Amino acid sequence: MSLDELVADYLANPEFGGRTRDHYSRILTRLFLPYLAEAGLELAQVDQRVLNRWVVHLQQNGGPRQAHLSDHSIHSYSRAVNHFLSWARQAGEMRGTAKARAPRPDRKLLDVLSRREIQRLEDAAVAERDKLIIRVLANTGIRVSELLGARPESIRRKGSEYYLRVMGKGRIERDVPLGSELYRRLKKYADRGRPADARTGRLFVGLRRRPTGEYAALDARGVQLMLKAVAEQAGVRKRVHPHLLRHSYATDMLKRGMNMIVLKENMGHRSLEMISEVYSQLTPGDRHAEYMRVLRAEQDEDE
Repeated sequence: MSLDELVADYLANPEFGGRTRDHYSRILTRLFLPYLAEAGLELAQVDQRVLNRWVVHLQQNGGPRQAHLSDHSIHSYSRAVNHFLSWARQAGEMRGTAKARAPRPDRKLLDVLSRREIQRLEDAAVAERDKLIIRVLANTGIRVSELLGARPESIRRKGSEYYLRVMGKGRIERDVPLGSELYRRLKKYADRGRPADARTGRLFVGLRRRPTGEYAALDARGVQLMLKAVAEQAGVRKRVHPHLLRHSYATDMLKRGMNMIVLKENMGHRSLEMISEVYSQLTPGDRHAEYMRVLRAEQDEDE
């Protein structure tokens, strides 16, 4: 089987979302396969030395669209190639354990929103739809695509427990816990606040009719623009976007002591790697407070 055919089989994995498939396809077909073809190599010949030379090639020559690639890009490309190579080994198409070893990019501290800032955002929003979007993103940490895919029937109650059912990456559904107050607000919006004649089945729709007279489903761009406008109105000077609310949720839950496995499930991650990445992004003030807490605990034990 040719390399092109192998890559096509790999990309046919139904667990890949559209953006993930496109990302892997670009890296493999525009960067990795052309390099192997120019070097006259088959997949079975790919060993650690070949992968090391490929990484150096990226560092020196860049990609098809830019002469220089950042360490972050090279690290991302290497992860994609390693994922493909792991699949190829499981399929019996190659042997060995070689991996592309890219320089780990510098890790910068990211902004997070405090609970007070999130409340200011919600207070500054005028429409209940926008207030709910802010609160759901902040209190659940779901992705904006998962929020936009929700439907009225996604709001669920199981006895005294409340959930929002979302469709995550890989078309995997999960129930994300909700507080009782947020559940009631969502139910009220779904039953009486959402336009009754909206033809889309999505929970969140536009605030204004289209020229055709229909209400369209809200899209990610609409959420981003709304958050930017609300942040300006609230006087929050950070760059507010959906992923910042997701990151703020994860950071806040970890600070409050949530079990990492539970957090992983709530956020729809497949491994704890992303959670540990988030944990490393805690602010210096957070780390100082934790350091002082441990010191006080040690002093109490000594006494």
